[in-house]
Amino acid sequence: MSEWQPIETAPSDRYILLLDRSRPAWDGNMEVGKWFGDASNGCWWSSGGPNGGLELEFDFTHWMPLPPPPDGT
Repeated sequence: MSEWQPIETAPSDRYILLLDRSRPAWDGNMEVGKWFGDASNGCWWSSGGPNGGLELEFDFTHWMPLPPPPDGT
């Protein structure tokens, strides 16, 4: 799966690429983040999660998996 998916289907067990479709690309409409919490009480966090990341206060609409790293890493 490498196409944008609705945010309602996003996994909560790994970092993914997130898109806020309401923001223009020049305003930073994509972030790498992971969901921390449960369905009723949680939020998206940047790399590092609550112990070192930033809470992402966006209205994400879509997600896609991160690509694999380049060979040799």
